[in-house]
Parts: sequence; structure tokens; C-alpha cells
Amino acid sequence: MNKWVPDDKLVDGPKYLSLVEKLSKDIEAGTLMPGEKLPPQRDIADMFGVTIATVTKAISEASRRGLVVAKKGSGTFVAQQTVPQISDNRLIDLSLNTLPVGIISDLLEDGVRSLVDKGDTAELFGYAGYSDDGTRENVCSYWMKKCGWETSPNSVYATQGTQQGLMTAMRMLSNHGDTVLCEALTFTGILRIADYLGLTPYGVEFDDLGMNPTALEAAIQQTGAKVLLLTPAVQNPTMRTMPAARREEIAKVCERHDVYVVEDGIYLPLLDHSDPPISAYIPQRSVLLSGVSKCVAPGFRLGFAAVPAEFQARFEELLMAASWISPKFYLQLAESMIDSGVLDECIVRHRQEGMARLEIVEKRLGIDLGGVPPSYHAWIQAPAGWEATDLIQEAFSAGLRITASQFFCCPNVEVPSAFRISLGAEEDRDVIDEALVRLAGLMKRPGRFQGAVI
Repeated sequence: MNKWVPDDKLVDGPKYLSLVEKLSKDIEAGTLMPGEKLPPQRDIADMFGVTIATVTKAISEASRRGLVVAKKGSGTFVAQQTVPQISDNRLIDLSLNTLPVGIISDLLEDGVRSLVDKGDTAELFGYAGYSDDGTRENVCSYWMKKCGWETSPNSVYATQGTQQGLMTAMRMLSNHGDTVLCEALTFTGILRIADYLGLTPYGVEFDDLGMNPTALEAAIQQTGAKVLLLTPAVQNPTMRTMPAARREEIAKVCERHDVYVVEDGIYLPLLDHSDPPISAYIPQRSVLLSGVSKCVAPGFRLGFAAVPAEFQARFEELLMAASWISPKFYLQLAESMIDSGVLDECIVRHRQEGMARLEIVEKRLGIDLGGVPPSYHAWIQAPAGWEATDLIQEAFSAGLRITASQFFCCPNVEVPSAFRISLGAEEDRDVIDEALVRLAGLMKRPGRFQGAVI
């Protein structure tokens, strides 16, 4: 006789995955014992108010994970070995820090159609300089407001994405062989730029509020560096976001020590508030960079750079050296989408989708992210007993691609036992849910170093 009588209902999410989670929970708790036979699928369907097809799919997934064994003609039994054995040819990408475009595809289509309907299509593909007409000023002014800073649009350049702005600012403010300061764990694009330009990145310690001002002051005194790169909002990879008071503290330290700031504000428009960027506190000593790739679409190659007056001629010269023509097409597209209101809607949808996916992370991994702003990445500490590198290898074998902490570390920083998961490369939110269920199963296993060490 089957003894399994579930004491609660399925949790939210895909029903078949919720049923698998329920099975796993009851096996772990001892409610279901190794070798115990499950009720017939029809009875399970009645228990949870789902279809037999849902139960069949759940049993198949539970079998794949090693939770149960289905024996033809006999039924389904709890596996003798209840540690999940996950293997799947379907590789789910949690490594690429991008965002799902499908949720705004209708808005992008409206924007492109509206631009074409305006005519002058050939003119869109002609030559355009970086100091061009009112379109640039209007769009740049709009975007700086999204970043919390109503600076003069005449000081803002349109770039071919934020990465071009980062490269240009670093070429302008530093020389080969210089040490530049950045967060101890930083965006891989910054490390690549440093390597390309022959710079030495030096990581500055951070706390829950972002870069630590005291540690920054010590690093400036120790290295003599005159340039600081940092990301004040939804920092990649750690997700930390500086409150206004911390941003002002960082600005004061840089001003006191004659340090220039290159501020990567790529995520600022995702924050639904108007805290000013660091650059607003020291506008003559900073370059504020932003762009649409992390809150609209990655292939929408439009960035923005607010540059102090004394550097504007040099900045424009370096932009032209990298790309002779400005992103006129994307400027016109952005203007069209601003006028129709769909660019605002793109940002709103990504805020909502980013938060929904972070909630899945909290739910499936059983962690509290501390009310972080919306984004498509999360920073996860490896569980006790695990080295992050081992867990990442196990995850890859289980069909999950995640990113090790070593890729974000400056040379002077000890590699932490942590990893980043990205939540936007997969368009379907249910696929993210499934991936995190698999990852949670791995993280519950005993790690290689668990137990007594003598």
C-alpha cells in the first residue's frame, strides 16, 4: 500500500517542477524512504489537482535527477541512492550577462517601423560626426536624466555602446604602465581594457554599500593611482548599489587626492529613483558612461559619455580613432522610441522581468538577496564544504554554465569562493526556473571538503 500523503500544496512556478521539488523535499525529510513505491500517477494527479501529463513529466524529471526509478510494469520507486544524479544534453546558459529581448520585441518593432515611416531612410546611413545636431542633444539629455543627472546635453557624447566609452575614457586619462583603481571584483570588460592598454588594475575593498572610502584612500596613497573606475549601481558581478551618501563620500576622496573618476552607469536607468551619480558631485573630475544594452537590448549599440569641458576635444578625437562615424542610426531610433513612449516601456518591462527572475533565485536557492535593485545577474557564495570551482565543474556536467569568481578578480585580490549566475541569456523564465532547481540540487550535495579535516 502506498503511504505517501503530501501535507501541503505545490509551490508557485511550473507545476511539474513544483511536483519534483515536493518529491525531493519529502525524500530529504524521510517522508518518502528509499525503495518506497509512489502512488499511481492518476492518484498523484488527484492529490495535487494537476493533469496526468504533468505528473508524467515530473516523474521523468525526477528520474533524470536520480530521485526515483521507474520500473516498467511495477511502478515508480524512490531511488536507493537519493543524491540527485543530474545529466542533461540541454546546456542552459547562466554565464552570459545579457538580457532577454523577447519581452520587448513588439516595442522594438514599433520603434523601427516608426523610424522608417518618417522617411529619409538613406540619410540614416550617411556620414555623421560626434558633435552632430539636436537629435544627439535631445537623446543624450533624456538618458542622463534616467541616470539621475540633468547635466548639459552639450557635454554628452553618443558612443557605439558603453564599452567604446570606457575604452576612450581610459585612453584619455591614463598612460601605458599606469595603475588604475577599480572594485576588487569588477566587470570583465574593464579588466580586458586594462590589459589592452597596458594598465595594471588594482582592486579596492568593498562592503555591503559598495567601494569602501577608507580602503580607497589607502589604495590611492599606496599606489599613487590617478584614475578610478567603478560601477555605483547593480555592480557587476556583486550586485552592490551605493546609496547617495556613499557616492558623495567616494567623490570627496577622489577630489581630495586629485583622482579622476570613470563611472560606469550602465545600470543606473534600471533604478527607479533619482539618486545622483558620483559624477554629479565632481563634474570636472569625472566621466559618466551609460548606455541601453543592459536595460533595452544588447544589440542596441548606443552609449553615452558625459565629459568635462577641458577633455571634450581629446575625447572626440579618440572616439573618431575608434569609429569614424557616430551611432546616428541608433540615435534616431532612440529619439523615435522616446517620442512614442516605448523606450520608457522597455525599461519598465526589464525592471519587472529582472525582479521576477531575482525572486526565482531567492526562492529556488533559498537565499535572501537583501532587496537589491532589478538586474539579470546574481552573486552567489558557494555553500559550506564546496569550492566554487568544483561546484562550477559539477554544474557544467549537469548542463549549467555559470561564471567563476576568478574572472572578476584584480591581480591583488584573493579569489573568493563564489560565482555569478546570469539570468537573461535564456528568453524563457521557466528555463531559468528549471536551471535554478538543478543548481539548488547540486548545492545541497555534500561538497568535496565537507566533514572533518585532520
